[in-house]
Amino acid sequence: MYHRERQSCEHMNGLTVGVNASAIERETRSQAAEGRR
Repeated sequence: MYHRERQSCEHMNGLTVGVNASAIERETRSQAAEGRR
C-alpha cells in the first residue's frame, strides 16, 4: 500500500513539474516577444 501511495505521489509531482515548466517556457517566450517589439 505504501509503495503505491508513494508512486502516485511522485507521479503527481512529475505532472506538476511538467506543467510548471511549460508555464515558465510560455512566460519566457512572451517576455522575449515583448523585448523584440
